[in-house]
Amino acid sequence: MLQSIFQDKDYLNYRYFYKRAYYMACIAAGIKDASGHSFVLTFDHLNGNHLQPIIVVRSTSGMLAH
Repeated sequence: MLQSIFQDKDYLNYRYFYKRAYYMACIAAGIKDASGHSFVLTFDHLNGNHLQPIIVVRSTSGMLAH
């Protein structure tokens, strides 16, 4: 994440984490909108920590149809 996004007091009221979640949502939207690719996007938490969301990207080309 860019340092210019943050302010000195973003540690208050979990603002850092809200900004991080929004940043990740924008990245996920960009991946989803990429033309010519078929991905399944999900969100998860790194090591079960709810303050560290991650994006999980899986290709649908290797998935089996049910």
